[in-house]
Amino acid sequence: MPAGPRRVRPGSVILLPAGTRHAYEERDRLELYGCGLRPGLLLRELAWIREDPLLCRLFGDGDGHDGPCRAESDVPPFGPRATVPGRREPVLDPRALADCVAHLDILRELATESATTHRADLVGRLLLFLSALTRAGTGPHSTAEPVLPPAVTEVIRLMKSDLGHGWSLGELADASFLTPGYLIRLFKASVGMPPIAYLTHLRAETAAMLLTQTDHPISRVGHLVGWPDQNHFARRFRAHFGMSATSFRESCAR
Repeated sequence: MPAGPRRVRPGSVILLPAGTRHAYEERDRLELYGCGLRPGLLLRELAWIREDPLLCRLFGDGDGHDGPCRAESDVPPFGPRATVPGRREPVLDPRALADCVAHLDILRELATESATTHRADLVGRLLLFLSALTRAGTGPHSTAEPVLPPAVTEVIRLMKSDLGHGWSLGELADASFLTPGYLIRLFKASVGMPPIAYLTHLRAETAAMLLTQTDHPISRVGHLVGWPDQNHFARRFRAHFGMSATSFRESCAR
């Protein structure tokens, strides 16, 4: 993973954004269950998750908070090292692991059925799995959800409100009534990276969502996220996802 190698234990849960490069080593005794969610599910059938306090903690709340299934060294919603201090990777106890595996086994069987006739079954079973996973990851031993400083939350809101704008550090600092230097320190302490680096990762993640959920030409996607120069967009996107925008779109369509 971009954060470097890490050891997993029985019951380890790792949440990775779509397109994150990763590999497995020393796999002789590794038994792995992977559950991939297309962005469309979170925009349609599962959009209400943002209103559920437990499920929201799994996926994040949209204002820069990540969910408890992200380890401190894992890749958070908007790119590497945008982590909240004190986050830990949950390890399921045997009972929770058995519950999750049972749901995943049924999901694997349902995947062979027609998505047209079994879509409700798939979504329903997926919710049962996510519910079991979230309960296990937000139990009494979990750390409290950190709260971002209001200035950081406001700057993130501004970024998201108009990604196509050519935001500068000075503009963001003025909007938050802080000096540029203090805003940088506040961002680094809260989300692990400076505001402009956070904006870069936010643009890349939004571009990925637009590539998978719309038919916009790649040039249009670049304009929408604030990278109108196609060469610049191509370099930024490849640096974030390790592949071109065209390859990313094709891989998500399969």
